[in-house]
Formats: sequence, structure tokens, C-alpha cells
Amino acid sequence: MTTRALLLTLHIVSVAGWLGADFVVHALSPRLHREAEGVQAAWAGMQAWMHERYYPVVAVAVLATGILLVLDGDWSWSAGFIWVGVGAVVIGAVLGGGRLGSLT
Repeated sequence: MTTRALLLTLHIVSVAGWLGADFVVHALSPRLHREAEGVQAAWAGMQAWMHERYYPVVAVAVLATGILLVLDGDWSWSAGFIWVGVGAVVIGAVLGGGRLGSLT
């Protein structure tokens, strides 16, 4: 396996982990808000944990592997899709950091 294949695999898995967690959180939130207070408190605690521990790790993995793919591959920083990806990580960091305060 080449370095590029390994980086691309890690990048795709990291993006899938980030998006998959987002989909689960948003899909389950309406259902869990109708549950008892104890369930709601546990759900809020899990969301806070994800914002503190999971999302930062995944965001760094996405950003680091993306940067390494550009440096190691045929893509250049002028490619539009690269800046869309960088923007997505920045927006995710800003929104995630902003929501974290309201969860805890």
C-alpha cells in the first residue's frame, strides 16, 4: 500500500466518521427529546462528550490527512474542492465550538 492510498483511506474514513456521527445525532435528537428527563440528560452529556473529545480528533484527522494528500499528490492548493474541504473543517470547528457552551 502506498502512502497516498493510506492517506486517502484515512481521510475518507475520518470524513465518514464525522458525517456519520452528525447524521446519528441529528436523526436521534427529536426522538430523545420526547423521552424522560434522565434520558435527555444522558443524551446531552453524550453530545457534550462528542463535542469535547470525538469531533476535535476527527476534524484534526480530516485536516491533517487532507493537507498531506495535497503535499504528497497531484492536487494543488488552487483546486476549488480543497478549499471547500478546508472551509467545511473551519465551519465545523466554529459551529461545534459555539454549540458546546450551550450543551454543558
